[in-house]
Amino acid sequence: MAIVCKEAAEEYIAVNNDFEIYAPLVMNSDIILISSDKIKEIGMTANKGFHKDFIIQKYSDVKLHEMNAQALPYSYETGRVDAVIMDITKLGDLKGKVIEPSKEDYVTYVLIVKSDYIKTNEFREFVSSYNEAIERLTKPEEITDYMMEYSNLNERRREEWKVKLLRINGPN
Repeated sequence: MAIVCKEAAEEYIAVNNDFEIYAPLVMNSDIILISSDKIKEIGMTANKGFHKDFIIQKYSDVKLHEMNAQALPYSYETGRVDAVIMDITKLGDLKGKVIEPSKEDYVTYVLIVKSDYIKTNEFREFVSSYNEAIERLTKPEEITDYMMEYSNLNERRREEWKVKLLRINGPN
């Protein structure tokens, strides 16, 4: 069982027939961070096709640089790219304007599970515990407390938070 980005999950299950994408878990966690209104070069995580789609819809004449996700903040901060599209929880103290990549909701992370594990009591217990946590974290005061304690998001970033945490429909 793993929580991974949608693209990685699709690639994984394509070559591992005993796993399946069980449920979407997180929506809208990716953002575009821009350094100015003149965007010429944008950094994005390699192999994230939906990021390309977002960029093409927003910017017509830019050069895309696919790279390792950990390189995005450095590339942005050193001016090698004018913008990055990345998970909001990875922004830290990077300066710039946050833009939503899409007005529509989009899935960013999913749960992949070994198919025979879905039928176990352990998986049912996991789903129950996960859903309890989501219930708590969807209360505005709880998510703010959690973000302040466990993330590197500053106050401004918390105001830009559009992420939706989704419940898992339990196994039968």
